[in-house]
Amino acid sequence: TGNLDTKTSYEAMELFQRLNDQGSTIGFVTHENDIALFSKRTVVLKDGHIISDKEVTNRLNAKEELAKIVVED
Repeated sequence: TGNLDTKTSYEAMELFQRLNDQGSTIGFVTHENDIALFSKRTVVLKDGHIISDKEVTNRLNAKEELAKIVVED
């Protein structure tokens, strides 16, 4: 999502969340902390090793966040 605008990024996160809620495991890599907040779990790697593995307690709902975006025509 690094090269995508916010709306498109959130649309992708909404799709991932929907698939995940239907039972699919989705893994994605990001350097963007705001995008990581859409996940249920965050695993941080450094030099090929896991340095943290935490549940996201306040997971953002992409569909709700997408509805907040005002698109200018």
